[in-house]
Amino acid sequence: MKQAIMALIAIFAVAGCSTQMYKSSNPSQMVAQCIAEKWERVGMAGKVPVSIDKIENGYFVGVELHPMPFSPCILGLKHPFYAVWAEIKDDGPGSVTEYKWALQIVHEKLDKAVMECQQTSNNQR
Repeated sequence: MKQAIMALIAIFAVAGCSTQMYKSSNPSQMVAQCIAEKWERVGMAGKVPVSIDKIENGYFVGVELHPMPFSPCILGLKHPFYAVWAEIKDDGPGSVTEYKWALQIVHEKLDKAVMECQQTSNNQR
């Protein structure tokens, strides 16, 4: 049991988590759709399970995580069953994106997708 706990601690220490904020001149719908499309193509073994939902004042985009009993403790209570998520909310003519990932060792492609989708030049897909 002690070894299992130590292994979990090591995994969480390596994987970690991050929350980032971005501002865009694009509306929330455009940014959310761009992120969802790019995240779906990030998987090495096929399509990634991405959810996109309308929320108050914007959109939610998330990569589904298999439910674990301790998910809310690790991922927080805001979206406990998503290992990666973004909330894109309207902000005047543009939008603001709150982007969070947890338990992701390889997240560079996800980060890049979020950053690229903020760009004003037609959200290159």
